[in-house]
Amino acid sequence: MQAVDEDDTLAQALADFVSDFNAALLPQQAQPWFRGARLIRLQKQLGVRPIAIGETLRRLAGKCLVNRCQDEVVEKLLPHKMGAGIANACEIISHAVRAWAETAAEDESLILVDFSNAHNSLDRQKMLEAVAEDAPAFLPYANYCYGSETPLRGKGFAISSAEGTQQGDWCGPIFFSITPNRLLRACYPQTPQAWIQRYLDDGSLCGKTSVVESMFTALVRRAPEIGLIVYISKCKQWGPTP
Repeated sequence: MQAVDEDDTLAQALADFVSDFNAALLPQQAQPWFRGARLIRLQKQLGVRPIAIGETLRRLAGKCLVNRCQDEVVEKLLPHKMGAGIANACEIISHAVRAWAETAAEDESLILVDFSNAHNSLDRQKMLEAVAEDAPAFLPYANYCYGSETPLRGKGFAISSAEGTQQGDWCGPIFFSITPNRLLRACYPQTPQAWIQRYLDDGSLCGKTSVVESMFTALVRRAPEIGLIVYISKCKQWGPTP
């Protein structure tokens, strides 16, 4: 955070809080309150989507951490992953896919990949391992917020969550983006016959049909290793008309 006037007590207190939170220096007794969240239910066509909205001060600390450290993570996600720290990422991906489609050969195709309830299902232990490897500046925050079960509170009830990221957490997209990296490198070996782009839990596989179908099959088989399930009925395959 920017330096503040010494007389601005509130601003200085917030700056100190953010610094201590992101270094995991807050008292352990406060941990359940800051890493917990309010749980709301969003009605969807196929059921209910639970959304966890974290405590305001915790979200402030996460936002400051992202603003300070996200660039080092973005470098490790590019060129295939653009869901965190990239401005206009959706537009970049959509234009790139459109350009590919305009010149696609008859033996090439596109597979759109989606995961089922991905943000709420990610394996937290795998997530923490990925943060330690690819985003160590975020590790104290990640351990403090996700190192044990998270209390979620709703109207008249409370439950514990042991999976996924909180979608109100500014660090959540980064954690979700880096966790599949090792798995995806295994499922998507570098080859000039295929082109891959991902935005959070959505992805595109473009290239020679036999290659992208093999990649997709490997992903379906191995995604449960990190707690994710490919949502087969929402995945689509497209090929140019002969």
